[in-house]
Amino acid sequence: MYDCDYRAAAILRVLKKSVDPSFRAICFPHGGGGVQSFSDWAAHLPNDVDLLCLDLPGRGKRADEPAFTSMDALVPMIIAELRDYADRPFVFFGHSMGALVAYEVARVMESAGGPAP
Repeated sequence: MYDCDYRAAAILRVLKKSVDPSFRAICFPHGGGGVQSFSDWAAHLPNDVDLLCLDLPGRGKRADEPAFTSMDALVPMIIAELRDYADRPFVFFGHSMGALVAYEVARVMESAGGPAP
């Protein structure tokens, strides 16, 4: 059950921003993982690729914040933040539990008829 107010907390972090990106890579860390899982990727991506990562409460530097306990609460929040980045093509990369979250986000986005990875 969704019992916490996360509206004020951004859950997407930009790790690499390009002047004119050809696409965006959006990473979903493993359960318990955070931004640090993908922070070194920025140095290995082409200059025209943005890199974003999920930065969820209850993980990494946000370990003292209450974690999400429901996919039904998490997915809409991710989609709401992705709207700011939907002006370019994007890809999802999820590892372990992050792959499940990425799948659910993509599934809901596609079923709603919006932009999808």
